[in-house]
Amino acid sequence: MVINGTCLDYLAESFMAGSPLAPLTAADWDLLRVPYLKENERLFGISVEEDLLTVQDIKRSPEELYRKVEAVRLGVLT
Repeated sequence: MVINGTCLDYLAESFMAGSPLAPLTAADWDLLRVPYLKENERLFGISVEEDLLTVQDIKRSPEELYRKVEAVRLGVLT
């Protein structure tokens, strides 16, 4: 899970090559929002509602803005 930064910052480009994108579910968002994003909000002033869910002054749902990258099964690599 990457919270601050991008996958490229922490996991390198090769992690994302061939990995499938999946929709972000409500359960995924709940896992991220509390405690991780709420802690970022407290520590760094990054508002979940105003900064992470608002684009061009329009509030969006997490599912509209974010995707998750799933790990490829090991069998795919052989």
